[in-house]
Amino acid sequence: GIYKCIVQELMARVNTCTAVVTRKAAPRFRFHKAGLPKAKLTPSDTVERSPPNALLTDLGNQELTACNVNFLRRTFKAHLVEELLRVQPEVLTAGLTEWHLFLTGYGLTDEDIWKILRYSPQLLRRGPGGDASGLGTSNATSGKEGYNSNPTQETPASTAVANTPYNAGAAIMFLKSYGWTDEDITQRVLACYPEVLTATPEELQASVDFLRSRSFDEAAIRRLVLTCPLLLVAPVTDPDLFPLIDRIRASAHNKYVISGSYHV
Repeated sequence: GIYKCIVQELMARVNTCTAVVTRKAAPRFRFHKAGLPKAKLTPSDTVERSPPNALLTDLGNQELTACNVNFLRRTFKAHLVEELLRVQPEVLTAGLTEWHLFLTGYGLTDEDIWKILRYSPQLLRRGPGGDASGLGTSNATSGKEGYNSNPTQETPASTAVANTPYNAGAAIMFLKSYGWTDEDITQRVLACYPEVLTATPEELQASVDFLRSRSFDEAAIRRLVLTCPLLLVAPVTDPDLFPLIDRIRASAHNKYVISGSYHV
């Protein structure tokens, strides 16, 4: 309903700035396919949700937005671009060309990259004030691995700042120092724990140092990083988390670890 109107206004704005940047008009997307009824707006929709202009204001750099739209059109099929911008329009605020180069260099296909943009957009944004812990919920928190099934619960673009491929690469190197492999990064971290790659190495190291202060030895820290990496970007200094952290530490001395897997 109202979100389709937001996307239509967004695309109208994007096509306008694309024409300015490229000196030629770009065709507009069609968001209403044949046979699909158009949703009607109700008074409650217009009162309870943000107006379209609020989202357009958040996009900020129109030239970047236009370049991103052109990139999406070149790279993905029209119906995939349509779906992506309808559900995750905030991806237009990131440097998609640079992210594409980074992710393809890591061995991902265009299909893999579209899934990340669609289901794990947390990779592209950092929380309020650059804090990775302010990002949305991952499937890992529910014990289910795979692309995030509920990407709507994330930090609004107005309170987040852009993540960069450089920072993500630095976070990957940190994880690899604790035993994560390239295959783990592509199949698990990018799909299930994108928030971890928005943290700086200094933030990740600070979490590890705090775990040491809670009597974690090196073996326990390594096991935790491999089995529960989201704890590295959680507010570990929050006293409410101390009981959970201590239970994780105690479990490291048993055959059963936090994920429930069995180690001989």
